[in-house]
This record gives sequence, C-alpha cells and structure tokens, in this order.
Amino acid sequence: MNDQKTDQLIRNHHRDMCKKLKNNSKLLPPDINQQIQERGYYLLESEPFFSDLQKIQTIMHLTFPMALAPHCHDFFELIYVYDGHAHHYIGNAEFTLYPKDICIINPNTIHHLSEIDDDTIIFNILIHKEMLSNAIALISSTDNIVFNFFSSCLYGQTKNTHILFKGDIYSTEDALSFLHNIITESIVRKPQCQKAMEYSLQLFCLELTRTYMAGRKNTVSGRKKAPNDSIEQIIQYITDNFRTADIDSIAETFHYHPTYVPQLLKKNTGKTFMEIQQMIRISVAQDKLLHTSMNVEEISRYVGYLNTTHFHRIFKKVTGVSPLQYRKRLHPSGANA
Repeated sequence: MNDQKTDQLIRNHHRDMCKKLKNNSKLLPPDINQQIQERGYYLLESEPFFSDLQKIQTIMHLTFPMALAPHCHDFFELIYVYDGHAHHYIGNAEFTLYPKDICIINPNTIHHLSEIDDDTIIFNILIHKEMLSNAIALISSTDNIVFNFFSSCLYGQTKNTHILFKGDIYSTEDALSFLHNIITESIVRKPQCQKAMEYSLQLFCLELTRTYMAGRKNTVSGRKKAPNDSIEQIIQYITDNFRTADIDSIAETFHYHPTYVPQLLKKNTGKTFMEIQQMIRISVAQDKLLHTSMNVEEISRYVGYLNTTHFHRIFKKVTGVSPLQYRKRLHPSGANA
C-alpha cells in the first residue's frame, strides 16, 4: 500500500472511530473510578487485548474517560503521533508529542495522555512481553539503546519508565514505514494479519536500531554536532534544571542510554554527574547568599537539598566554609540565619 492510500485509510479509520466515540459513555465504570480514588490510577487488564494467537494490538487514542485517566499495565505500549500533538504524562513528568514522535512505555508505568482535538491522530500499539522478546532477538547488542531498554524492562533490571525518539531529531521514516504496516494490517484485517504485524514489529525494531546507531555515528563524526558540543549542551541542561536533573532525564533529552551518560561526562569533564550537579547547586546557593535575604534553610530547599544538614556539609566541602561564614565573609550586612 502506497503512502497516499495508507494516509487515506488511516484518516478514514480515524473519522469512523470518532463517530463511534459519540455513543460511548462519558463516565468511568464504577470499579475503575474506585481504583483511581483509592490509589490515583487504575490497572488496565491485558486479557481484552491479547490471546494465544494475538500478541500485538493497535488501538486509536481518543478522548474518552478511560483513555484520559492515569493507568498502568503489564505490557509494552508504543505511542505514535501520526498527526497533531498531545501532552503525555508519565509520573510527575510532562512532555509534548508531535508527528513522527515515538514513545515506548515500560510495563507497570503509570501514565496517560491529554485530551486531543478532532484533527489529532494518535495510535497506541500494545505489545505482549512474549512478542517483544521475540522481536528484539534481531537487534541484540550491548551498545544498542533499543535492545538495552527492552531487555532490561523484560527482566526487571531498569527503573526507566520510557524511551522517546523525537521525529525532528532522528530520521525515523524507514522505521515508521513498518509501523504503518502494523497499523494498516490492524485496520484491514487480512488473513494472517497477526503474523504480518509480528514480522513488521521485528523489522520496526531493527530499523529503529539503525536509526539510533546512525544518529550516534553522526554525532561522533561531527556531521550533526561534535562531542564537545554535546557536553556543553548537557552541562547547560544540568544548569537549567539543577534541582531535578538526573541521569535518566539527561539520557531521555539527549537520546543516550542511561549507562552511557556517566561515562560521557567523566571522560569529557573528569567529573561525575553528582560532582557537576553539586558544583552548579552550590554556585546558585552562593549567589543567593550574597544577593538575597533568603535564610540558609530556604536556600537549601531552593537548590534541591531538602536536608539542610546535608546542604551544610556539601557547601563546606566545596567552598571550605559554612553558608553563614560565606555570607558573613563576603557580605557582612547580610549575615543572618
């Protein structure tokens, strides 16, 4: 099926699904509502989506209560924005997904999408763990962010909630062609469509890996940006987000594997992430001590240390004096608690 026919099929399907939505209840089922009231989210059972013969399912994201409520499930979910945009919430994090963006969510991650307008088209690809395990066998590698994410999720060795490929950064067109095959097979439902979807998923994972490796190669070779530029951007990111930045957020923002980020920082700066973050936080604290009337406890919380005693210890380790001594020595009139 060519691109024009695929586009028409998807848009017609979207229109039909929107019409059906008008007949759906606008209230949450009582059991779902009770779960949300008790713990803030509900558990989406896998039984309606999978069977012995069906390990991959495609559904369209539409604006109705169960789709908008925070939920989690024990299977992988791939969110793909075909057209338009939507806000995505994972835990306390929020980010916006745009066309060609691909977000893959780890099982048991609490998440939900925002309401969308009538022109936005988003697909949720639901993938059984067994199916995913077979698919990633083609891309086994120790230096492969796609394989490492999936394998660590399958074997419970990660705290990463998701992996995000931004369409404006990575050239995802080849991978998306196989994703479109999965979507069209789920809509048309030809004989052996499930098998076709499974093979397309394997090839999608393979192409996504190629996309990532090509991006890494371009980054290293300088065709997109030099390593030093990457380091400068990471340091700037930590500076801008000195309270909340961590290894996982850096990895997500700059599309590195989390285990690679500490190595990259250490190799290019000679310092660990913790040392860099501490230096930035203490620098901000020094500025607040000299140029504001904030007390030490307020400054401690402002720069990201909830434990004031710990803040005192880090500050003295970096500067050689306590926060009050620093303020008194350089700005005597502002020496207060």
